Amino acid sequence: MSFVVKKFGGTSVGNIDRILEVAKKVAAARSRGEKVVVVVSAMAGDTDRLVKLGTQVSENPDAREFDLLLSTGRWCRAPCWRSPSTIWAMRPSPSRVADGHPDRQRAH
Repeated sequence: MSFVVKKFGGTSVGNIDRILEVAKKVAAARSRGEKVVVVVSAMAGDTDRLVKLGTQVSENPDAREFDLLLSTGRWCRAPCWRSPSTIWAMRPSPSRVADGHPDRQRAH
């Protein structure tokens, strides 16, 4: 089984509109039958903000703790990828409900 890895940098996921565009690209790949692995960075500016925060707390921060702090830039945006509108945008199925909720299908 082969996979396609799609990596999106900070600017690509810099706001909700851009996240939805990424979701559409992933949905298009899935609708072509591709097995997709998505790798996303922190949103634009988050890493710089966290570096500044970490170095304000300590001029010489512990490497392990500093790495953990920087990783939160990715984790704090994870719920954006699990929101109903993002999941809905990623679904290739044409039988979506009108309100955009991914877990309910139209009655046929």
